[in-house]
Amino acid sequence: MSNIKLIQQKIDSILRFLTPHYLKFVNCHMVNYLTDDHWRTFIPGEIQDEISSDASKISELLQKFMTSSTGYDADIAQNYPKTKKFIEETRKFTLTGMPDVCYSLACLQNELKNFGLHVTLESPLKIKEFMSPKKNHEVEIAAQIISDLSKYIETTSDSCQNSIIIDAGDGKGYLSSMLALQYGKLVLGIDASEINTKGAESRKQKMTRNYRPITQFIDENTDFTALAKENFDKSFDNFILTGLHTCGNLAPNSLKIYQNNDKIKGLVNIGCCYHLLVEEFVEDIFYNEQKYEINKNSKGFPLSSYLKDKKIFLGRNARMHASQSVPRFFAEKDLPNKTLHYRAMLEVILQETFTDDLERKKFLVGKSKATNFEEYVESAFKKFNFESKIPSREQINEIEAKYDASLAQLQLFYVLRLFLAPVTESLIILDRLLYLKENEFEKSYIVELFDKVVSPRCYGIISLQSYRYPLIVVIIVDVVLYVVTTVELTLDWHLVSSWNYLYTHHLTRNYLKDLGFRDDYVQLVDSVVEVVLVPFSPILPAECDFSDGCKTAADSELRKLPVVDIICQLPTDNDDDDS
Repeated sequence: MSNIKLIQQKIDSILRFLTPHYLKFVNCHMVNYLTDDHWRTFIPGEIQDEISSDASKISELLQKFMTSSTGYDADIAQNYPKTKKFIEETRKFTLTGMPDVCYSLACLQNELKNFGLHVTLESPLKIKEFMSPKKNHEVEIAAQIISDLSKYIETTSDSCQNSIIIDAGDGKGYLSSMLALQYGKLVLGIDASEINTKGAESRKQKMTRNYRPITQFIDENTDFTALAKENFDKSFDNFILTGLHTCGNLAPNSLKIYQNNDKIKGLVNIGCCYHLLVEEFVEDIFYNEQKYEINKNSKGFPLSSYLKDKKIFLGRNARMHASQSVPRFFAEKDLPNKTLHYRAMLEVILQETFTDDLERKKFLVGKSKATNFEEYVESAFKKFNFESKIPSREQINEIEAKYDASLAQLQLFYVLRLFLAPVTESLIILDRLLYLKENEFEKSYIVELFDKVVSPRCYGIISLQSYRYPLIVVIIVDVVLYVVTTVELTLDWHLVSSWNYLYTHHLTRNYLKDLGFRDDYVQLVDSVVEVVLVPFSPILPAECDFSDGCKTAADSELRKLPVVDIICQLPTDNDDDDS
């Protein structure tokens, strides 16, 4: 099965699971929990039957979740099989449950070794003074991977001293500083916030001249080539585009820039703030363009043609919810507090007081320091100059007494809904991977980079530019795994099968240069056993008939290379793409 088809199948399975019911579930407003009876509307019927809306059972199940480390404990499975079934179903549609498309760091290391890229994960220098433990964890891992990608790109390029790293969404410059100081890389850090850039500038002056932070809003039309030349006073041939927690549309815009600029040889992108993505097929009325500097003409979801053709949309609440972390919740046991319950009860009062929806929507209460429900209601009405409509103490107490027992149910609702968060996140990230694959970036991967509890936005997109050749492809491979590696590294099997013969040659970089091969052919060659994929025509082994003649001088010289052995004759039948 081709890689694209596999990703499409994963996406289809998520869409079947989410739509229509669970997508509505994750888009619901907790403010309307009581007024719209969210429990009966969204909680699966079999779970409702299992609990029977019994207050003691709700409290018991909630307590079991609060003593669980993962939510998948045997005690829950034994006593609440329907709940367990729901949790297991959600897990199937998360990146955690898809090891065939989401790599661990160890799997990434093995994959990249196949074409000569060795990723190490031990950082010899620690820069902890400026960073929180969370940021230190993220920066150490990301910097090491980026440095190794940079080394690989430099060693496969004739312009090895002419490379630069672009850090999109540089923030305070933690990642850029480590890349510049520890690994000696040239880094241009770009952030839309002048405050962040000033902090990064101060750190840069203390640490290294390799790092230049600038303030610039990035969209899909940003010209990194020009910015790098302007700030380093020289031109660059090779770029790596990085982003550690690129906010909202910055993540998809980074992928678009990578796709459109062949000088960008590698990409490492970890996205965040999904609620700030601009969707193509749904309008978000909550955006504040000035606050978040969002370009509504630049769409961040979906990216892939596959989802664009289906006109898939998520909704702002679903994207906001996608940022919640199941592992972090079970590590910290952070249930919604009484304030959320107060807000839901306030909505009941507002519905009774204001018949106009627009009037009710003015009540964006925000954080409150109220110590009880009565204070909460009074402060909300006063905040929006409705003192004359404040309910009586008796009315407030009546509402509180009526819904007091619903707090535990609301908290359990929150926990069950939480299991859907990584499903929505998986759809967003798979869409990004599919976009790269659709645009022929074969060496593109989703990787779980960070500890999920320490850093909930732990998934990164890592990609390397694929080399494209009109006649021949030279690939460095392990001599033992030659055929398998060739198929995995460069082309899907159905593309490989359009070539008729596979040959091995002992070649060196200088030998190919002497033959006059183009530089981009030579870049892939090292002093090891190589595999050359040769099309049936116009290039044939010397002992075969050669009716068309040589098309180029390089083709003629290729025929003279010492053929060691024919490994196999590949099939010419191209009917079955899934072979």
